[in-house]
Amino acid sequence: MAQLVFWAEGKARRCFFAHFGVARDDTLPCGYATVDEDPDPNAVCHLRMMLVEPSAQRKGVGLALLKHVVAHFGTRHLGLKYAKCHDYHALYTAAGFKRIGDDANFVYMALKRG
Repeated sequence: MAQLVFWAEGKARRCFFAHFGVARDDTLPCGYATVDEDPDPNAVCHLRMMLVEPSAQRKGVGLALLKHVVAHFGTRHLGLKYAKCHDYHALYTAAGFKRIGDDANFVYMALKRG
């Protein structure tokens, strides 16, 4: 996989970007994730969305971006949900998330720290 550069913007809703190359430039990112960050350091932060440009899919970008997000939040607990019509279990498991439940439409996963 080519080298990736990561950067983040925002506060309450933190946006993470991945870009192929050795430095951030004006080209569009190849990956994007948003996390709702609670100001309470003991509260769970929620991964709301993660997208990877179609031309960058199946090249490790999603997992690298997800691992970057996990590392950014250090000891914070992270949670997410995804629609059952998608099979993202292996991706999230590879980043350390565990399945904690499901309902008719969604699978719920968490990464508990500490």
